[in-house]
Amino acid sequence: KKIYQRVRGAHLGRDTILFTDSKGVALKEYIPESIGQTFKVLYKRGGSIDNTKHIKSLIDTVKDLDHPIILIWLGTCEITQKKNKTIQFRKSPYQNIEETLTQYRDLKQQIITTKPSATVLFIECPYYSITRANKPKDSINLIVNSKKKTYPSLLVNKATKGHRKVQLATNIDKELSEQIDYFNEHLKLINRL
Repeated sequence: KKIYQRVRGAHLGRDTILFTDSKGVALKEYIPESIGQTFKVLYKRGGSIDNTKHIKSLIDTVKDLDHPIILIWLGTCEITQKKNKTIQFRKSPYQNIEETLTQYRDLKQQIITTKPSATVLFIECPYYSITRANKPKDSINLIVNSKKKTYPSLLVNKATKGHRKVQLATNIDKELSEQIDYFNEHLKLINRL
């Protein structure tokens, strides 16, 4: 919604690129045909700001467009990592987030240098649950289908005015939500540059 509000005043015919990680796999099939020619999704499973081939594909695509809108939606793979088939925190999480944000600023500058008419916006990282991601799929289905929901998953209370609050989550998920909040606050500052 926030991204739409920032972009809606722009020309409707502007080429738009959503640069993302595995979230793009599911999103690709939901792009309406009416905008399919101007809205492209560049995704890579496990994609992060460190993936130079993924970044190069974005820069190469931007070169050929007039006044493009670039939506960058990473974050999940920046804050956590997958090791031995489990999702876990990176070492020194806040230091890692700061390094990632520096790379985001550099990427934005690189895009603007390549195509000065480009609009670059970073989309906030969504809340997700490490506990739920690491739970075997069969146990998640059993819990979701049971009448008694005792599974400690991540719930976001949207009733609080202007603030999202995480409830009924494990300690690791609460810690993750705090890191996501920190990350998202800094993304807002980068978008203002």
